[in-house]
Amino acid sequence: MEIKKHYKLYKDGKQWCCTALAAAAVSAGLMLGNASVKAATTTTNDSQTEQVVTPAADSTSQTTDLAAQEKTAQVKDNGNYGWLDSANVVNNGNLQVSGWQATNQAAGKDNRYVIAYDSTTNTELGRTKVNGNLARPDVAKAYPNVVNAKDAGYQATMNNLDWSKVKNVDDHLQIVSRYSNAANGEGDHVDSWSQPINLDKSNNAYLDNFSIVNNQLQVTGWNATNKALGKNNHYIILFDRTAGHELARQKATAVARPDVAKVYPQVINAQNSGFNVSFSLANVDLNHELQVISRYSDVQNGEGNNVNYWYAPKKFTPSNTSNQGNLDNFNLSNGELTVAGWHATDYSQVESNHYLILFDKSNNTQVASIKVTNVAR
Repeated sequence: MEIKKHYKLYKDGKQWCCTALAAAAVSAGLMLGNASVKAATTTTNDSQTEQVVTPAADSTSQTTDLAAQEKTAQVKDNGNYGWLDSANVVNNGNLQVSGWQATNQAAGKDNRYVIAYDSTTNTELGRTKVNGNLARPDVAKAYPNVVNAKDAGYQATMNNLDWSKVKNVDDHLQIVSRYSNAANGEGDHVDSWSQPINLDKSNNAYLDNFSIVNNQLQVTGWNATNKALGKNNHYIILFDRTAGHELARQKATAVARPDVAKVYPQVINAQNSGFNVSFSLANVDLNHELQVISRYSDVQNGEGNNVNYWYAPKKFTPSNTSNQGNLDNFNLSNGELTVAGWHATDYSQVESNHYLILFDKSNNTQVASIKVTNVAR
């Protein structure tokens, strides 16, 4: 018997099937075998072969749908990313900041602010509105699924800060980058908190004058340091280094020092770091080494928490201790005493007031005294 095979395509759901038909030339006619179809299955017997064919068009559709799902998942990036590139004190109190914040949570929040915050005392020092976003292609490359990443940058100078709210130079200070739906920066908002920022901690000072003037010890100079934050009481202390104890202290009134501010723009109190005080010479031994201390304290009497600057000690006694003089003329006539002479000593550098004293040696009493004007000899 001659058997011939013919193939026929038919569709079962979304799949095309191929059926082999076996035909025999018999007198009784053609007999059709039963076909059984299963997805992704091929069945073969002597009389029938089945194949499952997956259409190319449907495969592409499935791949496209998967890619779309992945893309949709990526677009839903709800992260909040940010970084503070720099924060520097300028002009003795302004804070210049730059950085970026990228987040899809900023949608509908068109008011952008930077806020200076003391996390130690939980106090806001001030805020500045950011006018104009800066292009940040580096951020856009790192966060391609964040819509505002390409313009995430900011740069601002904060000139309205209340530094009196900072209690210590080591307070935990941070910059907050904020997107808000309110004009004042409140309302619904999303924040990015920076890493802590560090203030300059140098202690800078100079003694301009330390001399005896009109029987007073005159002291002028300046002391500029961010360590004075939270310490609003400025004292100048006279210290006897030889004896090892304090002689006196004076509370200083701040004196403007634009020259110091120009040299130390990163120091907040530099603009008003000057002082000018005087001390009585009573109980001061000019043969001892004397030292001036500039102190910023958080209590009224100058004690408590404080930061000190010790200036170089000074001994007022001259190295040449010779004391020479002569009375050239002593004339008592017509009820008047006229005297002339000279008195030479390096002690005059620290004791500049020159007096002549008439003394009754017999009674050990002073009769009279007069301040004289020195003449060249």
